[in-house]
Amino acid sequence: MAVAFPIVMRFKLASPQLLREQVMLSTSRGVVIWTVLVALGAGLFGLTSVFVALEFPVGWGIAAMAISVLVCTLWYAILYRRTIREMERELMSRDAAPPDPD
Repeated sequence: MAVAFPIVMRFKLASPQLLREQVMLSTSRGVVIWTVLVALGAGLFGLTSVFVALEFPVGWGIAAMAISVLVCTLWYAILYRRTIREMERELMSRDAAPPDPD
């Protein structure tokens, strides 16, 4: 499940169309805040579960899920920022294009 989570996130939550909608509908500050909060939460939960895993083997599965959530969060943030840059480039190229002679 921990391996499948990033793949499902990429195809269901981070498709190019959905990322463009998110860029248009959300504030960048909100995305940064949520990214930091989720990454910190997953990191702390992962560290805690590693300490639990030293005593109970089921903790390794929980640690794997926490790492998976951390990877998904950071991957989504990278894709989100890449989408913003692409949209900015499109806007700049549209503004820099010479006007039609018609």
